[in-house]
Amino acid sequence: MLVGNKADLCHLRIVSTEEAKTFAEKENTYFMETSTLEALNVEIAFTEVLTQIHQVVS
Repeated sequence: MLVGNKADLCHLRIVSTEEAKTFAEKENTYFMETSTLEALNVEIAFTEVLTQIHQVVS
């Protein structure tokens, strides 16, 4: 899982969302952006990583 944090600081972004998505697809991994400041997708990111771990272990 690839998580881009600080989505609230898009004016300081070095890697574009599309570039990150392309990289994640190439590496066959899940991608999402989060912002702990705005509580954006943080809980979803943890839930997704736990779901992925459970699927691998099962």
